[in-house]
Amino acid sequence: MLTQQIIRFHNNTRGAVAILWGLLLPVIVGLSALGVEVGLWYGQQRDYQTAADAAVLAAAYTVSEGGDSTDMATAAQEEAENNGFAVSGNNTLTISTPPSSGSYAGNSDYIEVSMTAPSSLMFASLFLDNDVEITVRAVAVVSASAGSGDACVLALNNSMEKSLLFSGNANMDMSGCVVASNSTDSNSIQISGSATVTAESLQTAGDYTTVGAASLTTTTDPTTGAAEVTDPYEDLEVPAYAGCDETEYKVKPNQNKTISPIDSSTPYVLCDGLDVKGTLTLDPGIYVIDGGTFNVNSTASLSGSDVTLILTSSSGSDHAKYTMNGGASIDLSAPSSGDYAGVLMYRDRDASDEDNTMNGNSSAVFNGALYFPSSTMKFAGNSDAGGSACTQLIADNVQITGSTSITSSGCEAAGATLATLSGSSSINLVE
Repeated sequence: MLTQQIIRFHNNTRGAVAILWGLLLPVIVGLSALGVEVGLWYGQQRDYQTAADAAVLAAAYTVSEGGDSTDMATAAQEEAENNGFAVSGNNTLTISTPPSSGSYAGNSDYIEVSMTAPSSLMFASLFLDNDVEITVRAVAVVSASAGSGDACVLALNNSMEKSLLFSGNANMDMSGCVVASNSTDSNSIQISGSATVTAESLQTAGDYTTVGAASLTTTTDPTTGAAEVTDPYEDLEVPAYAGCDETEYKVKPNQNKTISPIDSSTPYVLCDGLDVKGTLTLDPGIYVIDGGTFNVNSTASLSGSDVTLILTSSSGSDHAKYTMNGGASIDLSAPSSGDYAGVLMYRDRDASDEDNTMNGNSSAVFNGALYFPSSTMKFAGNSDAGGSACTQLIADNVQITGSTSITSSGCEAAGATLATLSGSSSINLVE
């Protein structure tokens, strides 16, 4: 009997599952808890990666706007914190340019942001002695668009419609340089009528239109919505002067005259305009035209090397303006050194907006910058304005209705300060 009971007990399996479950339950609960904790780590890593991506893009945008390393670090930290990563305690954020690791290590065109943060242990503390450290990194690149280059025509007005206008039968050849407008208007640059424009590129803070039979040919794609181009002569000043060397100075038809300043730095002052109908040679120097009109008539011949012409007013009103009529012959070049290096003509920035015109069938060579920061510059008729060395046309707004050839070739050698375009920066997240 006893033997049979022992056998029955040995063969009885009732309750075995409960025993096994009791033995395995702590293990199952522990593994589940550990899985949840590991999932939390991955969730934190994903959130931190988002913060790192945002931080490196903020740093890249700062660089594209000309910020330094301090600005870049500030922008990156602010964006990281906006995305839930507090840079405090044991949490760290490091910016490296060039990156210290990865596919772009050592390449100074790239920016790397690395972030680390400890994650406190819960159930995992049964198996690990130290907190788990979560590390993320992101890499971005800042590259200039194809619109980079130097502008030989720049309209400075930042809001005007058609601040740069090509119309009528204008034939504008600017191969090798860029036409640019700082206006944010949707019609900032307009090419209309049967005008044709050939250039390295076109850049505007707004947008551009071609109307009718007009055409635009560029080597690289136009750039719209770009940052404003910095005025290269924004700090240029009118020189100090007193009195008049000449008043209502005129060169009559068939007359041949020469003006010679005392030296290259002492302005020669012509008050109440300058009227040229004959032949006038300007020796090297600075010429201030105080009030009135600088008028170059159809019969005129005007020449000079290493000269700067400044249109201004000692009274604060009636600032001198410039008019060139059809048939005039002009050959002028700016100095290559000194305060007005590369500047051929400057109309006082305090002057009111008036038209300054090259008109009719004018044949002219201007080597240097024609700078009218608060005024309208008009090219009308057929004007060979460019010459072969350097021409920059920079005005509040520019209107071209005739055939004109302009080049910025040789501007640096001529001492000019170039209107340099950075293009609209292209910023990409690459790692």
